[in-house]
Amino acid sequence: MTTHTPNTVIIEGDTYESVTTHALQIGDVICAEGALLELRTRNEGPDRVNNNAAGNVVWLRGYPIGDALGAIPKGWLTRDETGEGYWLVQGNGRATWLRLVPQTARP
Repeated sequence: MTTHTPNTVIIEGDTYESVTTHALQIGDVICAEGALLELRTRNEGPDRVNNNAAGNVVWLRGYPIGDALGAIPKGWLTRDETGEGYWLVQGNGRATWLRLVPQTARP
């Protein structure tokens, strides 16, 4: 079941918030194309192509959690230095992603 509130979505009991690529950090988990990806690296640099107000380009390595790749074809994964597959998550200040909201500890 999926429900919506402004800037958040609940998918199978987990809450995700819509954030721009600039807000993504190492350790975040995002839902992209139906796959859960853990972000393990982060790079940022100027957009030398578009030269617009969307800001720098950010790119991160998103490693699949478990075997569920959703709609990401296995052939789209790039292999890192250890042979582990990752999907390149990239965008500027206009691109948005669904980031998992960590569950807070309950007393």
